[in-house]
Amino acid sequence: MRPLALSAVLALALGCQAPPPPAPAPLGPSSSPTRWVHPAPPRDATLLVLPARTVGDPSARGAVSPLLHGRVEALHVRPGDRVAVDAPVAEMASPDALQAAAALRAARHQLKPVTQRLQELRRLRKQGLAASDTVYALVAQQAALEAEAETAKATLRAAGLADAAPDAALRNGRLVLRSPVAGVVRAVHARLGEVRGPDDGPLVEILGVGPARIEARLPRQVPAGATPVFAPLDGEPVPLAVEPVAQAPALDDSGQIAWFAPADPALTLPHGLRGELRLVPASADIVELPRAAVVMDGGQATVARRGADGAVAWVPVEVVSGAGATALVRGPLRAEDEVAADGRKVRAALHLAAADGGAP
Repeated sequence: MRPLALSAVLALALGCQAPPPPAPAPLGPSSSPTRWVHPAPPRDATLLVLPARTVGDPSARGAVSPLLHGRVEALHVRPGDRVAVDAPVAEMASPDALQAAAALRAARHQLKPVTQRLQELRRLRKQGLAASDTVYALVAQQAALEAEAETAKATLRAAGLADAAPDAALRNGRLVLRSPVAGVVRAVHARLGEVRGPDDGPLVEILGVGPARIEARLPRQVPAGATPVFAPLDGEPVPLAVEPVAQAPALDDSGQIAWFAPADPALTLPHGLRGELRLVPASADIVELPRAAVVMDGGQATVARRGADGAVAWVPVEVVSGAGATALVRGPLRAEDEVAADGRKVRAALHLAAADGGAP
């Protein structure tokens, strides 16, 4: 009887224990809180194609501006013309140039007798026949005339007139404005008969060809593992160096401004050429997913991948770039995989299923 009673007690105790909690139900099509998508090759233009332009070397750009006030008498170029360095592009009649030429000639005429008289007084002073005050006064007069001459020469030199020939400047008083660079005339802002001065802006703008960089505004840092290519609106694509020359935050906090150099250092491009910066993923394991698919788990980016049996596994990935509703990620994902379009919803559903299954 005692063994039989013990067996009965054990059977009764085991029958009273709670059954083990059921495993969370797989997230099948009918119970899924989100849609499931397949990883796709990158194709979102907001991530891979960005507006860009060339920024030329400052030494390859020129502006022709008058340094003296004057009236535009002649224009030798028009937009689209090619010009060489030091080629004449405009002529101006300048009263300031005439005044400087007259001042220079007058100062030179006065300096000659003053210098001769000073030399004579210095000889007389050595003999005690001339007062020191007379000599000092003439020295001061000579210095003042030399200062006037140098000021007039500087004015004529800035105007492009030979300071050694003030008479020629007085005969015509014309300023010949020349191109500082070789290139193409981009714009002519002057009109015949117009009076222009140093503060009125350039008369002619010239664009040269030289080393250039590509400037583009990016949503964020340059995606890792991407090969940049500049595609101008008219012309062949230009391969660029993988790493940007520099990056800086945009002043309006709308992303990053990056500058790229051509892969060929000898390549020359005109300033202001517009086109597109194309960021081509260099790795085959970079795929495009909805941005909401990425969920951070302890600092690690993950996505929810559903197996054939409906079970969900969290796969670690690296976010290459993201903007708008899409993201580029690198990880062990295949085109036939099913990835949750909204990882947070899947995580919440799994937590809820685990809580319900664990209830007594």
